[in-house]
Amino acid sequence: MRGVAFLSFSVDDKSTVDALVQSAPKGLFHLYTHDFRDGAALLSEMERHVKGCSLFLFLASKSALASAWCKHEISLVQIEAITRGVKVIALTLDPSIEISDLPHWMRGYWMPAPSRRLPALRRRFIDILEQNCAPSKYAGLHTRLDLVKQQYYERISETHTGVNVFFFSGIEGVGRQTTARSFLQGICSTRLEH
Repeated sequence: MRGVAFLSFSVDDKSTVDALVQSAPKGLFHLYTHDFRDGAALLSEMERHVKGCSLFLFLASKSALASAWCKHEISLVQIEAITRGVKVIALTLDPSIEISDLPHWMRGYWMPAPSRRLPALRRRFIDILEQNCAPSKYAGLHTRLDLVKQQYYERISETHTGVNVFFFSGIEGVGRQTTARSFLQGICSTRLEH
């Protein structure tokens, strides 16, 4: 597993963020509306999640740039980026956001909105999560691939750890025997020997 993203956004953008995360793979991100512990102090929860993330994804909007909470999260991640090398991406939710609107140190991490349309923004959002937080890429039939991805993301969500998985399949059975014989048996025998 490559890590978990922390999503920083303004409460004013909650409906847009809900639409983005609705179809995103679960277990790859944390957001305060779902993942903060009940009864815990908000500031300590922000700190805990920022310190535990491998990707800080700032969902930039006019509201987020003006939010005191987002500013606090941004200041926390600036330290984490320096000390731990946390990756930072500022994805704009609104095409009217300019690079100059971001804090000076974040301008190198700016990713402009692909368009005003939500489906394009959702695809960009999911691509960012999968490229930076998801496990290795898979190859295989679409339905089997979706099943393996779903199981893998559920495992990540439950245990907060990942496993190394390679999934291969052929169309109408072509390729599965070869894969099992040459690849899987090699891995199994190597593990048994060690």
